[in-house]
Amino acid sequence: MRILPAVVFSLSAVASACARPAMSVDESSARAHIDALAGEIGSRPIGSAANARARAYVAGALTRLGFAVRLQETDAVDASRGLTAHVINIIAVRDGAIREGIALVSHYDSVPDGPGAADDALGIATCIESARLLARSPLHHSLFVIATDGEEVGLMGARAAVADPDVAARVKSVLNFDGTGAAGPAFMFQAGPGWAAPFDAWARSAVAPRGASFAVEIYRRLPNDTDFTVFRAFGAAGVNVAPTGDSYAYHTDRDVPARVDAGVVRQEITNTVAIVRALDLSTLTPTSESPTYFDLFGRRVIVMSSSEGTGLSWVACALGLLAWVLLSAILWHEHRMTGLFATAAWAIGVSAVVAAAMTGAVWIFRVATSELQPWYASPNRCAVYIALAGCLGGWVMKHVAALVPPRLRPLRTPASAWWVTLPVWIGLTMFMQITAASAAYLFAVPLVMAGSLVALTRRWSPLTRAASIVVFAVTAALWAGNFLLLLSFVVSIFGWLPIVPPVWLIPTLLACGAVALVPPFAAATAGWMLPARRSAGVGFALAALLVASGVLAFLSPAYTADRPQMRAARYIQDDIGGHTWWEVGGNESQIDLAEPGPVDAAWQRATGALDATVRIGSLGSPFVFRSPATRMKSELPATIRSQATRIADGRLLFDLFIVPREPLAVRLVLPPGLVPAASTIAGTISGDRWSATYVAPPASGLDVHLVFAGRTPADLQQTVVVLMTHGLPGAADASGRPAWLSNARAAWRTRSYFLVPAAPAVSR
Repeated sequence: MRILPAVVFSLSAVASACARPAMSVDESSARAHIDALAGEIGSRPIGSAANARARAYVAGALTRLGFAVRLQETDAVDASRGLTAHVINIIAVRDGAIREGIALVSHYDSVPDGPGAADDALGIATCIESARLLARSPLHHSLFVIATDGEEVGLMGARAAVADPDVAARVKSVLNFDGTGAAGPAFMFQAGPGWAAPFDAWARSAVAPRGASFAVEIYRRLPNDTDFTVFRAFGAAGVNVAPTGDSYAYHTDRDVPARVDAGVVRQEITNTVAIVRALDLSTLTPTSESPTYFDLFGRRVIVMSSSEGTGLSWVACALGLLAWVLLSAILWHEHRMTGLFATAAWAIGVSAVVAAAMTGAVWIFRVATSELQPWYASPNRCAVYIALAGCLGGWVMKHVAALVPPRLRPLRTPASAWWVTLPVWIGLTMFMQITAASAAYLFAVPLVMAGSLVALTRRWSPLTRAASIVVFAVTAALWAGNFLLLLSFVVSIFGWLPIVPPVWLIPTLLACGAVALVPPFAAATAGWMLPARRSAGVGFALAALLVASGVLAFLSPAYTADRPQMRAARYIQDDIGGHTWWEVGGNESQIDLAEPGPVDAAWQRATGALDATVRIGSLGSPFVFRSPATRMKSELPATIRSQATRIADGRLLFDLFIVPREPLAVRLVLPPGLVPAASTIAGTISGDRWSATYVAPPASGLDVHLVFAGRTPADLQQTVVVLMTHGLPGAADASGRPAWLSNARAAWRTRSYFLVPAAPAVSR
């Protein structure tokens, strides 16, 4: 629902009490789909036999629901990356009175390293069960269920789906389901393009809507992507939904059915059915505006247009500035320049000491544990330890202030607390509005309330205290739940990304919450003085709690079987240069391998690029260890034949035929400076070499044709084919992990690379 900023705040209190009607959903059938896909079938990467089994299962389930099901088998192309993938999408349609369709979209493939329960068997189960419930009474619009293939290799199935004539002509609205987490709320973190019917249907009709536009700003800055990006660029309006709680299993072998929380299954299905039914009756015309929105306790959604959100920010800044000017006049009259200057200086000093105490606590924690992410498995314990360090720093500064001459002490009144706070909130609101407009409401809403209430109560401290309590309650409603969710999500993100998190990461996150929540609390309690003995007791209690929480955090393992360290390993066999290597890596500086390791391994910290015949690329980890290896594969994962032929116009035709023995990706790399005049697969130039990658060539073989002008077969002698497969030599099972890669506290991404000469035979 669209609500003008002027009435947002008067309605928000009652909106949270108005729950939408509940829907009865038995999630057991959805759970059965998750168990079948991620349990019985398991890991199902593109091109694998398990992928085919999953495809048959999903297609069969939709057929039994009365959908017309067809398979779209085609080559999907991303020309910008020189990437082609052989995908087989499932497109199911239940025609309505209106040909234009609403599509439920998720992907049925998984990464080869895990069974993909949350990513994305959960999404498939949501689509199937929602379709079953929606089929009970006909829709006006046609209903599509699109299960894409190859999402995990670059959204390739979605690229093919939007090129399908029927999908392109009929699908106008999309609900996409993906998952980084297995628990927590199913969060709506992206919508568009613009303000369109699917977003409005979610905001008005979802039974338990969870979402906020600050997530749009975070997602925009992450390297992750989903199928929704492709559909959105194509022009289909929609919403993108994913659970983010318990994201520790993402893309690992821990992403199993038992981990998926029943609550998130139920929430996704009930919301989906309600959204589609509302969307089916909608005729809302899309606009180009991107809305600002946030939910109130998962019951109602507050929505503002971009112009309303901008207006809210500037009105908040104006009210905040007015209140600050009025407070300045009062405080100047009562305390003159010295009191104001001392208050501002102490506020800056206390903030600096608190920040230093929190950052120092993290540094001590790292040094004591010799791990770079010692908080990974227990972020809440570490957050408590860091917050207590900040509180103790603030307590110390409070007592230091008592030692200076009275004229240099800070003012301790509600008015002085807001006099310090309002410029900070104004600055943050302006900064957010300029750099991340969809998240500016996080400070604009508290600021507009603080500015208006403080301006009215500035002369009466008891009323200002009461106003501060109101501002604190509203700020906590906006911040508290999402802040805890964000803290857990950010910690897990830095487990996936090839980045060593800086010591200031968690202190900065806590500071973001503190700068919103602490000021109104401080204003409400300003001037309340404890007797010296009790104040000292508070200090001792803080110190004791700090030590206890530090010990508890220190004794908590950095990584556990349930929350493992993300690690990578690969085997590189260069049959052209005659060299072979092992590489392992991760976000920690220890190699940490089980014994016995590979024969004749001599691990060294890798400081440069691999000296292979062609560029392989980095392992994608901050810390990489490399060792020469004994050649372990005599039979390659594919057979390769190549031939060069002069064609009628004098140009040179280069034919490459590859037949895979197992699921793989193929990368063709031409000699330096050689670029084909024509090619049957998309390629790109990196440095001085043209290359093309094809993922999941069919079992019948991949036939590639390149045409060159003014070239001879001798120019193609340095042509290289790189075969890329899942797993490492010596693995005992389908996990692809040899015994020397311990998985007690680590989850592994394993790959093998084979560099093979592809110089053509000459045919006249």
